[in-house]
Amino acid sequence: MLAKYKRSLYPLGGSNAVTSTTLSTKRTGRTAPELGKPPKLEWETVWDIIEAAGSENQEPPSRNSLTYSSIKRMILFGQLGPGRKLVHEELAEALKVSRTPVREALERLYQEGFVTRLPRRGFYVAGITRDEAYGLYGAREALELFALQVTLDRGPLSRNEMNTLTAYAKRYEGLIGGHALTEHILADTLFHLKLAEFSGNRYVLRLLAQTFERAALKRRHEGYRYDRSRLAVPEHKQLLAALAKHDKRAAMQALRKHVQAARDALLSQLYEVPPLSFDPL
Repeated sequence: MLAKYKRSLYPLGGSNAVTSTTLSTKRTGRTAPELGKPPKLEWETVWDIIEAAGSENQEPPSRNSLTYSSIKRMILFGQLGPGRKLVHEELAEALKVSRTPVREALERLYQEGFVTRLPRRGFYVAGITRDEAYGLYGAREALELFALQVTLDRGPLSRNEMNTLTAYAKRYEGLIGGHALTEHILADTLFHLKLAEFSGNRYVLRLLAQTFERAALKRRHEGYRYDRSRLAVPEHKQLLAALAKHDKRAAMQALRKHVQAARDALLSQLYEVPPLSFDPL
């Protein structure tokens, strides 16, 4: 049973697979990306943004927090999909830790709404409901529009800022035609976080990053509409064109329509996929 479980955790066998070495990897001392060059497509980049925006004094990650991050990474990469049962012993064996940090990680994920706990059955990866999706995208829209308003009120974006955003948008466009869902989501997330970062408001940036993360963690991979990725490319370009002209009204309108279109695509997906069932494993 354990061998079967571990194989399902690492279906790709590549760089995206989470292994026990994850727990010995510290996200400190990272090399900053070159000026104007997007960082690597990895969720650690988003977590670095959340941590940097949340506190000025960061302590080294503990064994418990690293276990929590490892399980969360499995969920983000679809290695543990919505409805999947999370067994303490098997996760502990796969991550080479004791059951205590696994138990605490699952409890934390439960409190945050990323896993659900069923009486006499245990923990399962949670899925996103239509109501929750609507709420998350409403929060995202409000946060992004506020950040953009603050940015544009200070004046036009600099040439370096425009070049940076353009590079992020091209990274996303370059993924069109492939079916790497995680990379699609990450590229779009980092584009929008970079734009919000220009506002200088670290509290908004942190909340926005958490909103993206929550939506991605609970997203079901089946039924994902890759045609939505193609439609997002001209929407990004329209937004960039408005920003280049410092057209506040057009930029705000383009961003609002883009977020709402992404929301509608997710809601449509949720209507089409079958109801979530919990795998008894």
